[in-house]
Amino acid sequence: MGERAATTEVIDGLISALRDWHPSVSQRACEAIGMMGENAATNEVINRL
Repeated sequence: MGERAATTEVIDGLISALRDWHPSVSQRACEAIGMMGENAATNEVINRL
């Protein structure tokens, strides 16, 4: 995915996915955020993790 994918819209969607009731959805969102690197490390992402 990479750092270029770390747009506000993408990060907002992944934050929503972190709250999903299904464990595999939140797990994949967490993995995607990790692949984005430091650009995805917003305060909201950190608080959700």
